[in-house]
Amino acid sequence: MAYRHIPVMRSEVLEYLNCRPGKIYVDGTLGGAGHARDICERIMPDGLLIGIDQDPAAIANAGIVLEPFAARVRLVHENFAQLPNVLSQLGITGVDGILLDLGLSLNQLENSGRGFSFQREEPLDMRMDPRAPETAADLVNGLAEDELRRVFQEYGEERFAGRIARVIVAERRQAPVQTSGAPPEAVAREAASGAGIEADFVKVTDMKAIMAYDLLSTPGLVIDEKLVSSGRIPTQAEVRQWLAG
Repeated sequence: MAYRHIPVMRSEVLEYLNCRPGKIYVDGTLGGAGHARDICERIMPDGLLIGIDQDPAAIANAGIVLEPFAARVRLVHENFAQLPNVLSQLGITGVDGILLDLGLSLNQLENSGRGFSFQREEPLDMRMDPRAPETAADLVNGLAEDELRRVFQEYGEERFAGRIARVIVAERRQAPVQTSGAPPEAVAREAASGAGIEADFVKVTDMKAIMAYDLLSTPGLVIDEKLVSSGRIPTQAEVRQWLAG
């Protein structure tokens, strides 16, 4: 079943692109094809839309959403950074407007199965384009702690980059980090270690065992058989308080 993005700034985008029949436009980040469909409705019958996305799922979805305009649409599985090459291969020397709506789509967060959100237990892939050689799991398990810190700091602007890198390194010593599900046991282990508290930590994946704690939203943290946190990653300060209490 196709999904469609409903643009928030639809009027503004169409106004600034000045979409008119017979013109050529590029949507370099197709996503749910919401913008692309709006553009197509205004440039037909003889306009042309070049739709680009590095996510093959977005390309497949756009093929369904834009099916009424298929004769005047060219869909390309590529990164918009390769736009000059894409246009050259299509024999196009110039366009009348280019749209880039940067960021993740809701569909990628909720339905991709590639670990874009820590709210779900999914393979830690995080590749927009599955042709990319390395997954997020490869990097998380392979980079040194200092390099992980740098990545989180530079690309994620994360002020707790050093702490997160330290927790990941500690966690992967126990077992490789393979999924996007937040590891509260890693946070708990780090909190206990920092407070000098000796404790045993077990990651529970059996559904019957999980349901026994009336856990309705993952991840959850159980201390001494009591559910203390669910649906989020607790802070180390919270964990230390629970352990001490």
